[in-house]
Amino acid sequence: MSDFEFTDVSGQTLTKEPGSVNGESFALKNLTDCTVYLLDYTSEVEVTDCRGCKIFIGPVDGPAIFNNCQSSQVTVACQQFQAKSCQDIEFGLYCCTQPSISGCSDVRFGCWMGAYPMLTAHFAAANLDPQANNWDKVYDISAEDGAKPSFEFVQSAQYWEVPIAGQGQPENPVPAADGSTYQVHSHSHSHSQYWEVPIAGQGQPEKPVPAADGTTYQVLLVSLQTCIFYHHVCVIKVLTYQVCLFSCGRPIVHGKLQWLLA
Repeated sequence: MSDFEFTDVSGQTLTKEPGSVNGESFALKNLTDCTVYLLDYTSEVEVTDCRGCKIFIGPVDGPAIFNNCQSSQVTVACQQFQAKSCQDIEFGLYCCTQPSISGCSDVRFGCWMGAYPMLTAHFAAANLDPQANNWDKVYDISAEDGAKPSFEFVQSAQYWEVPIAGQGQPENPVPAADGSTYQVHSHSHSHSQYWEVPIAGQGQPEKPVPAADGTTYQVLLVSLQTCIFYHHVCVIKVLTYQVCLFSCGRPIVHGKLQWLLA
């Protein structure tokens, strides 16, 4: 297997990180039950005889061609898109020209919803305009004679974010189908999430200290049953929750408490 192909593999995760392809063409052939990440820009990608796979393909400065693929989930950004003899595939698509399919069945298209670090630069390197997405202009060659089109449009449920250690936050320059822009949803592997403590009538939680990766805090949705202040002690009413109580700015209790308040 060369540096620019994944061939004859089953049940593995296959990854090309930024800088590992650098505009070369790439091929995926005869893959079964694999998860594939092409996190770089390429000149052409051909995907043939892949079954039961999850495939993420970064910006392609040329065609992305899918032949005889089945029962897979694909996210791909490309100049030209072609799918031939494919069955039961869902594509999250960016394409700056009109996508085309032929001889396909049960094919579904949604707007591109991929994100990874350096993606904006890779769109530029592949000469793709993030604002010019024709994902919903699919042309079914097989339906030219009045036959029913063999595809449908679906709403993508969520972003497919791929964090890369040491490369910063995932990013995505392509607007969603409703025109909204991407905001980072993934969290650091070292700290799963912020610990937010809302106070009734006091506005949104805030945090002036940057995170370990230099990012600044943005409010996340948190729901606690009760949060009150009593004699400078913050008491959180929860059924079972990891809590840390503070008095005059210093922690006084840390552990798993049960029903602090009746």
